[in-house]
Amino acid sequence: MKKVAKIVAVFFALAVLLWLGGTGFHVYENMKANSTLGGAASSSSVSSPPLHGYILLNLVLAGGDTMSLYHYNVGLNTLHKSSISFFTPRLSVDDQFVVGIAASSSDPQNRLGVWSFDISSHVTAQIVNFGKVIVRQPSMSSKGDIVLNMLANTISAAEVSTAAYTPESWGVWLVQKSASPVHVVDGLFPQWSPDGTEIIFLKHDGLHLYDLTSEKDTTVWPLASGSASSRMMFTVSRDGREIAWTNPMHDTVTVALVDTWHPFSAHIIRTVTVDALWPVISPDDVYVAFEQVDWQHISTSSEPTDPRLSMVNISTGAITQLHDLNKYDPRQIFISDWNDTESL
Repeated sequence: MKKVAKIVAVFFALAVLLWLGGTGFHVYENMKANSTLGGAASSSSVSSPPLHGYILLNLVLAGGDTMSLYHYNVGLNTLHKSSISFFTPRLSVDDQFVVGIAASSSDPQNRLGVWSFDISSHVTAQIVNFGKVIVRQPSMSSKGDIVLNMLANTISAAEVSTAAYTPESWGVWLVQKSASPVHVVDGLFPQWSPDGTEIIFLKHDGLHLYDLTSEKDTTVWPLASGSASSRMMFTVSRDGREIAWTNPMHDTVTVALVDTWHPFSAHIIRTVTVDALWPVISPDDVYVAFEQVDWQHISTSSEPTDPRLSMVNISTGAITQLHDLNKYDPRQIFISDWNDTESL
């Protein structure tokens, strides 16, 4: 699949502009900061567990046009190009597959689809073909179902260039076993509840849950003010216990602890001030890694600079720089997973 990298770099130059939309938002109304853990970075002397695992990220060399998948060894502080050419891949809940976006090198039309990489056999296989559309961030549930984002084909070039759209400009698509993909709802960054029965995602008014059985869309975390920006990004930990989101509109990374999924309830345990994008939570729920940048706030003409891979200790709030990414284009850095699998 040698063609995958170039394809992704070309059409995701458009997706990069998703950072520029929306007015941002403040803390959600029904999530209150824990008085012990919430707030600014702490100088606590609490010892941190040893770093381990691998962070998956797509990178493009500055001035280049080829996107590749890399894995960063957190314990050894090393960054290596992966043996597979996937875009925004994530490890399945059962640790058996890596699921990502790719195109076959034998396809002259360069059509994109969802592909899997078997950790044990190292066999790569296509699950479904979506064609010449913008798709990203597939996630496999505990049931083997896959959910992902697709940019609506009704978005014009003018709208992309001016970012005149909302999170609902992205569709949430479901792929179940051998069935054809189904559009279930509109929103950004769809991810699974731990039992694989609900999808959590972002709409302009906050976080929503979509129940696959009842087909009901429920707002579970409404905005206190403003509207969601496409610059805002969130992720759910592998065990479903934590949610982390970055909001460069307000220079924050916020972490919430999920009390229950049925009904959904959560509370904020940490907020730190930093310009950040693309959060991922460590396998042990101790850290949140992200792309840290310097950004002259919110002007549509501004560009992020000085990219680096950084992380925050959720317990102490201490921010640590892990790896300098200045040799790569800061607009085309996509961090998608942090797991304990090294076979990539």
